[in-house]
Amino acid sequence: ALAAAIDNYRAAHAAHLAEAERARELLAVNRYILFDLDPHLSHLDHALALRAALAERSQSYLNRLGTLPGADVDVRIQAAKGFQRLASIQDYPGEASLGQPQAALTSLDRATALIGTLRGTEAGRLFAEIRMDAARIRMFGLGDLTGAKRALADADLRLKRLGPGALPLQ
Repeated sequence: ALAAAIDNYRAAHAAHLAEAERARELLAVNRYILFDLDPHLSHLDHALALRAALAERSQSYLNRLGTLPGADVDVRIQAAKGFQRLASIQDYPGEASLGQPQAALTSLDRATALIGTLRGTEAGRLFAEIRMDAARIRMFGLGDLTGAKRALADADLRLKRLGPGALPLQ
């Protein structure tokens, strides 16, 4: 019985390590698409369809990362940063974006859901940044002043909980 329990533990541990490796691989591919490739494409004429396709693919990767059982804190934070960057590609007032404010807000909501319960300065600052991004999109992309105020209040509350050492944001 003890040998079977040890074998089960080893199998579960190996599966967990394999899942963690898949998460790191998805994060790496996604990071390349969102942070390395897209900034170059945003300056090219006639790249809108390609950017939209890459954003859709990236969203698929991020959705998978967001649903991994037992994802560790770093994976959740990195996936949230990916959703935040994806939102800026989908809609960022004043910048070259896909002009999809609702999709951007959905991405920001997913980012918030990934880190909303995490504690610590990094997660708290990221949460506040994401809520400020949502306020910007609501205000300038949708003309939703009430929603923008609500998002800013969420950011303000989280920053107050962190204390004065959390500022300035990057």
